Amino acid sequence: MRSHDALMVWLHAPTELHRRAEGDRVSLRAQLGRLLGTSKRKTVRLVLHCRKVDSCEVAFEPWGTIETLRADDTFTVEVAGPGDGMIEVDYRPTGISIWGWNDADTMSAWSKNAGPLNI
Repeated sequence: MRSHDALMVWLHAPTELHRRAEGDRVSLRAQLGRLLGTSKRKTVRLVLHCRKVDSCEVAFEPWGTIETLRADDTFTVEVAGPGDGMIEVDYRPTGISIWGWNDADTMSAWSKNAGPLNI
């Protein structure tokens, strides 16, 4: 058996790869990295403020969830997973968009005033 055949057989065995709940946002590459122990997890945390206007929109991508950040509040955003740990923040006329890196498997956010955000 060639080595890549062995890997394919292993991938088709019942593992956590096959037990993922529907809608799980974990990429196959991220799961393989965790299972094989070849990638280190990173956690990156951002704190967002809205300073020059009364409020701005924060879009959490790729899901498209939009939350309004008011001037008297802060959002803390945490992204975690294997990979490079580079978060992208894009400017939009009404606010910003936040993207995790390709292998990130967790994105959570909470408001100082309102608690956890449903993203």
